[in-house]
Amino acid sequence: MSAQANYFKLGMFIISGAIILILAVIALGIGSATKNKLLLETYFKESVQGIDVGSAVKFLGVKVGSIEQISFAFDRYRDFESTPLRYVMVIFAIDPGMTFADESEDNLPQILQNEIRRGLRIKVAPQGVTGTAYLEMTYVDPAKNPPLPIDWKPYHYYIPSVPGTFTRLQEALQTFSETMEKIRNAGIDQTVGKLNALLDVTRQAVTGANVAEISAKVSTLISRLEETNGRIDEILNSKEFNSTIKDLSQTMSNVKTATGALPQALDDMRRLLMELADIATSQRGQISSILRNTDETMQNLNDLSGDARKNPARLFWGAPPAREEP
Repeated sequence: MSAQANYFKLGMFIISGAIILILAVIALGIGSATKNKLLLETYFKESVQGIDVGSAVKFLGVKVGSIEQISFAFDRYRDFESTPLRYVMVIFAIDPGMTFADESEDNLPQILQNEIRRGLRIKVAPQGVTGTAYLEMTYVDPAKNPPLPIDWKPYHYYIPSVPGTFTRLQEALQTFSETMEKIRNAGIDQTVGKLNALLDVTRQAVTGANVAEISAKVSTLISRLEETNGRIDEILNSKEFNSTIKDLSQTMSNVKTATGALPQALDDMRRLLMELADIATSQRGQISSILRNTDETMQNLNDLSGDARKNPARLFWGAPPAREEP
């Protein structure tokens, strides 16, 4: 009887504990479900292979949420035939208490715009070698990674995307392939062939050349150059050349001295002309009187010379005597 009572109490204890545990799990689930999640969306112009609903969303490597929905943007905002934008739309939720989730609805749009201007972007990041991926919120150069063009207003808060690692690798490989194709089309094989032919011709020319004769001519030329150099050294070191250099230096010094005295001479001449101008200005009346007297004197001389031509004797003996009447 005592053993059965113990088993009954043990069973009731186990059942009570299980019920309490289930109620706690339900309460926690209801509590987390009632919390408001911050929904954001982004668009990709590439394949989003590797991510799925429930995949993690990380901010600088820290998990902050999960993906809620993956679809096409034209299914929600535009008709497939009316828009050329073939974007994949990803809606993800930020967990309460994480990053921007605690901001009020009034401040959040401005905060997001500031972060987007600083380079906040979303990209698909691979997770190991399993082929799975996640969304990574990170910062890039905004000038080199502008947002994708859209012609609608996003329903949720919007964060632009950038190409993922795989896409960038594919673009790099494609660019390299296109470059190699351009090199191939440019006739690089023919150019290399012509270069090899030129090298062969040059090698044959060097092999067939008379190297000994060329070397002898080069040696003769070098000897003549050395002889000419020696003569130039003799001329430069001769007394006549040094004397000529000294005379030239003295001449240049005299020229410099004369040139230095030239401004003083010009200044003296300018001062003399100014003094002459002052004298002419101050003695203008006397000079005018002298000029008038000179003019009268010249007139008298003119009259005298005219009378001398008519009566030469009058110039020496004076006027003739007065005529007496009988």
